Amino acid sequence: MWRSAHNRTWKGAGYQLTLALIFAFAVSPAVEAGPLQSVPDTVCYGQVPVSRSRARSLTLVNRGTEALFVDSVLAVGSFDLPTDPLISTALFLPAADSLTVAVHFSPAVAGSDSGGLRIQMTDLLGIPLPELLVPLFGTGTDIVIDEVLADPGSGLSGDANGDGTRQTFADEFVELLNRGPEAVDLEGWRLGDDDAAAVSWFEFPPLTWLPAGSRAVLFGGGTPQGFADPATIFTDDGRIGDGLSNSGDGLFLIDADGDTASTVASDLSWNSNQSVTRYPSGDGPFVAHSAPPGDGRLHSPQAARSVVDSIRLIPADTTIVEGQQFDLQWTIYWSDGRIDQPPPPLDSFAFTTSSSVDVAQVDGAGRVAGGAPGEAAITGSFMTVVSQPLLLHVVPESPGARCVVISEVLAAPPRRARWRRQWG
Repeated sequence: MWRSAHNRTWKGAGYQLTLALIFAFAVSPAVEAGPLQSVPDTVCYGQVPVSRSRARSLTLVNRGTEALFVDSVLAVGSFDLPTDPLISTALFLPAADSLTVAVHFSPAVAGSDSGGLRIQMTDLLGIPLPELLVPLFGTGTDIVIDEVLADPGSGLSGDANGDGTRQTFADEFVELLNRGPEAVDLEGWRLGDDDAAAVSWFEFPPLTWLPAGSRAVLFGGGTPQGFADPATIFTDDGRIGDGLSNSGDGLFLIDADGDTASTVASDLSWNSNQSVTRYPSGDGPFVAHSAPPGDGRLHSPQAARSVVDSIRLIPADTTIVEGQQFDLQWTIYWSDGRIDQPPPPLDSFAFTTSSSVDVAQVDGAGRVAGGAPGEAAITGSFMTVVSQPLLLHVVPESPGARCVVISEVLAAPPRRARWRRQWG
């Protein structure tokens, strides 16, 4: 069976031959099954920061005894070809000749990923040969700089490393967060600022694994104490880079292959006496650590900043009669698992109602008064967090519910009865 591709071009070993030359080889034996091999036969990319790319090359070698056509080279999964290795319809590959292919790994999300490079080919007669699939493996790493303390507070409030001494450079820190689903090997990763040469940046030592969801902290120096996981607490040589400037520094986290994993812009001004942290943690912009809805703490190395997670009003949706009153209660849920059930009044806690004052009123202590019949949505807010609305139904009072009448009165007993009681 002849291949219907009479205008195909052959490329390889300097040849450019039209299909007319195929007929000269029509008596050649059939190409053996599976002549094309990949060197290496599996390609591993290692750890690549999310939303970045890394290229690896492999060589396709025709180890058969006859020439063949490479018809297509397709990347599968989070892998792509930066350039198409086939300039035209197909590529002619003589026996013992080879083709080098560059493949990118560009993880969009964190976690292990696998795919493949699929190569389809035919012999000189157009008969399909077995497809070659080259396995490709990579891991998308999602490590970000999540908190920075460049200006420790005065006194023990600035003793961020917990060694009992407040020191300007030693208590500065940079916190990393692994927001991906898998542990990441930080061996060979470097962290520093743009005021110091990259060769002087801190380099994470061997066997530094950061579990999923965990945080690693680099202090400028000192002897950090009291941390839940000492294995992910590190100290630099007395200061991070040349010391973090209070007016702002560019920070860079570089992985072991030299790819930039995370940065902090140099135009970000640090807050006085407290850290800056991402809000939401992991992917939000940097804010002051004590900013609402935080709990007022000035830094939290190796821990997420505790913020108000949600507010719940008690009771739930309810119905009252016009003129009736009751007291609202509320529960505050914090992101670190704490639960507060403060009695009213509470500073910074406020109530609002969607109705007019004719339907319902709520005072600062949470006292609700039903007015005219209707519906109202009551919400509570604490700092920047607002509760789900409580639906209040005010219904009319039942007819006669408050109607009390005097049905009988005895003003003076009869005289005879009184005489009988006296003389009888």
